[in-house]
Amino acid sequence: RVLVIEGAVPLGPVLADLPVEVVRCANWQLGPGASLRSGAQTAGDVAMLVLLADQHQVTAGRLRELLAAPGELAAAQYGGGLGVPARFGARYSRVLRELPDGAGAKAWLRSHAELVTPVPMPEAELDLDTPQQLRELVV
Repeated sequence: RVLVIEGAVPLGPVLADLPVEVVRCANWQLGPGASLRSGAQTAGDVAMLVLLADQHQVTAGRLRELLAAPGELAAAQYGGGLGVPARFGARYSRVLRELPDGAGAKAWLRSHAELVTPVPMPEAELDLDTPQQLRELVV
């Protein structure tokens, strides 16, 4: 099951032909925790792979490495710490439902690093947040 959390930009029309569920996060402007909570509440108590759409250098092969990592929690390691993409075992699904609005999963992962299997993934450090950043990368 693949959930895509929709916020500021309507994604339904773009994803209509793909086998994904679009989940509308009505309060996306409150921060990444609100978006993660929307997805986690929809998914229920299941294992989840959390990733961002703007980490374009993260490949399917790297996600498979993350899925194959041992333990209940595994996260990309980059920039001196842990972050997403990350895999949360089913017993940790509540963590995503309880994140504060303004916080993503990175702060939680870093504060619980002793529980997390790190997967070196330096390419995850680059994310594109603006059209200008994309233009600069392409040029």
